[in-house]
Amino acid sequence: MKARVTKLLAIVATLALLLVVPFHAQAMQYSFGSGKKTADSLIYSKACKLLGIMITTDGTNDVTVKIYDNTSATGTVLPDIYVPASARTVYVEWVYPRWMNNGIYVDVTTSGTVQYEVYFQN
Repeated sequence: MKARVTKLLAIVATLALLLVVPFHAQAMQYSFGSGKKTADSLIYSKACKLLGIMITTDGTNDVTVKIYDNTSATGTVLPDIYVPASARTVYVEWVYPRWMNNGIYVDVTTSGTVQYEVYFQN
């Protein structure tokens, strides 16, 4: 008898958890990195939130980065990000994620080499 009551209580407790947990669960938001890029690139082709960008110069040449709210280098552009060669690595982060309606396209200009990675949420 005692074993049956214990088993029944275990089943009732499990069912109660199954009914309660989904109502408190929230959708997870994942952040993504574009991977290291070295040239102009389409980063993401759908609406998303731009979180930041890390830019590394070659130590000799300045870099200018343009980020477009688009799938190509047209349309709405954010203010230019200028990175002097002496800075080597700069991380630019928006205080509030920047909503990008059409995607993220990055255009880089330098006389040397550059490496960058874009961080975003879909």
